[in-house]
Order: sequence, then structure tokens, then C-alpha cells
Amino acid sequence: MARLGGFSTRWYGKLERGEGDGEPEEELLEKTARVLDLSEVERRVLFLMATGHLPPPLPPADMPAEVDDRLRRFLEHQDPAPAYVSDLAWNILAWNRAAASWFPWLSEQPSPNLMRWAILDPRARRQLLHWREDWARPYLAQIRYARVIHPDHPGLMELQRDVLRGSADARSIWKEREVRAESDGVLRRLRLPHLERPEVSVVVVAVAPMSGPDLRMVVLLDAEEP
Repeated sequence: MARLGGFSTRWYGKLERGEGDGEPEEELLEKTARVLDLSEVERRVLFLMATGHLPPPLPPADMPAEVDDRLRRFLEHQDPAPAYVSDLAWNILAWNRAAASWFPWLSEQPSPNLMRWAILDPRARRQLLHWREDWARPYLAQIRYARVIHPDHPGLMELQRDVLRGSADARSIWKEREVRAESDGVLRRLRLPHLERPEVSVVVVAVAPMSGPDLRMVVLLDAEEP
């Protein structure tokens, strides 16, 4: 282990026996996890037992995220609530019939992206009520947060560049340096004129599939239903 990991036998022996003086360096723990070919769950346990805290998140996989058949079926079971799955850069990879009905642009674009539509498409400003405060501001704060967590993610870098180049309002909001995580549990209002619903209030539910940590699933629950 010491030879493969590039650390001393004394250090590794202390790690195995739980006799370390002070907190082990994260770099050495990462090497240990790689040499032992630990799963992500085992890597987390190693860090928790050695340091008392979780390890930093792993970089996103190089391969594009995929939505398997089980998740697609789960999406369809959310009807009549709109539901979709996106990756870390908010590229929408799958959606159900209700989402296609509420947001026709999903089927119009070869690679639909939530943030590009919401911030750059003029139709979004008409459909999303209180666009600047309730939609654009939290969305841009989520992009900033994601960029901090995944600073080298090419999709997020490109997304930030596109929305800031394409919208003066986005550049103005971006200067405020706000950060937010997902909009889980928030109440939002939007218009659905093509469905003869002038306004609808929804509760945003955001979850991460256990089998796809680089994915997020969002369901818009009708807030007016009991």
C-alpha cells in the first residue's frame, strides 16, 4: 500500500490502527481510496472515520449523464404534474407528457436547457411571473453555486458564458454575487395561456436520483390542489 500510494509504511500503519496524530491529509486519503479501488460510499466512510467529515465531491464523470428506463417510467408516473430530469449544467435529458404540454419549447430544441430558456428566451419572461426576482435571480445564484462546486465543469463554464453574454439583466444580477442551492420547496407562479390557464402556482420539488448523483429530477406540484 505504501509503495502504490506513495506514502510511508508508518503513516499507513497508523491509519489502519486508528492511531494518527491529528487529521490525515486529504491527498493521502484520496490516494488510499484510489489504490484500494474504493466505491464512493466506501470513500466517504474512510474520510468520516479518519477525519470526522465527508470528502470533497468527486468531479463529474467524463461521460454524459444518461437517464435509464426506470427513471423515465418514474417521470411518467408523476403525471399530471410536470417533471423532468436534467444534468449538472441544466441540460434537460428527459421529461414527461405534462412537462411537454406546459413547456412546448422542450420539443422544439435539439438540446433543451432550462437556464438558457429561462434567462435568454423572451417567451420565458412572459410565461414566468415575477421573472427577475422569482426566476432569474435564483437561477443565476444556482449557476454561481454550481460553478464553485464544479469549477472545471465545461458545461457549466459554457452556460455561464452564454447567459451573461446574452442578457444585460443577467449581467446586472450576476454582479450581486448571490449563491443558492436548488429551489426545492419554493412556491412559484407562471402563466399557461396555451392551456387556457392564465396563472398557476406550483411548488418546486427537486431530488437527486441515488443511481445518478450528476442528475436532478424536478417536479412541479400544483399548489392549488389539496
